[in-house]
Amino acid sequence: MATGWLDEALATCGRYRLVDSVEREEPDRLVVSWTAKPDLSVYRTDGADRVLLLPGTVALEHAVQGGEALIWRRRGRPAEDGVPVLARMRSVKCRDMIRPGQTLVTEVAWQGQTGPAFEVRAVSRVDGRKVLEADLVFTAAPVPGYPNPP
Repeated sequence: MATGWLDEALATCGRYRLVDSVEREEPDRLVVSWTAKPDLSVYRTDGADRVLLLPGTVALEHAVQGGEALIWRRRGRPAEDGVPVLARMRSVKCRDMIRPGQTLVTEVAWQGQTGPAFEVRAVSRVDGRKVLEADLVFTAAPVPGYPNPP
């Protein structure tokens, strides 16, 4: 799927970007994916150094980036407004770990806007198995130099 807008939407993620592609786009939802590279430095072991596991916080960051992309897709990113940043997490449930080479697929759905707050529901899956769900609230924050870095 053509997603030339995705690079701009996630420009502030830099080397920490955890969204490879958009699998599906609808007005009020996105499905994004990311494949866990085997050489990441964030893996944990099972305690016996046998199995590498990706912490739930990384899956949560993938969901947050999906939410940022959805907000950008819905409203653009006005220069005077800044970028969407996570302000609150509610009902976060990390249900399972992710292993190297697995693809994390997250559906983020628009829940609404109240003033400067944007609400998004995220559900992440690996091989159809639910690994994370969260209600996320974002607000816009100015970033020096964005969108025109010096």
